[in-house]
Amino acid sequence: MKQYKGSFQIARETDHLDGIKNIIAINKSFLAQDDSNLRPINSKFNATQRAINKIKRAEKKGLVVEPGLAYCLLLDSTIATVVNEMKN
Repeated sequence: MKQYKGSFQIARETDHLDGIKNIIAINKSFLAQDDSNLRPINSKFNATQRAINKIKRAEKKGLVVEPGLAYCLLLDSTIATVVNEMKN
């Protein structure tokens, strides 16, 4: 059985990195455990990448996200939103 890391664990593991390096490491950790391609919804895949892109678009519009746990929690909730949007 595959073990998934939660937001708090990923935040702790990447806490030693600053700024954009922290965000990149968090994204990589979430992407490494993404398995949304195993359960395609409306032929759409990779909910994690879609969530990352959604956050990047929001940042371009002025959203400010602190690296670390705040970013992990935002990414986690955005993934859930993306999955729920795909189901509708």
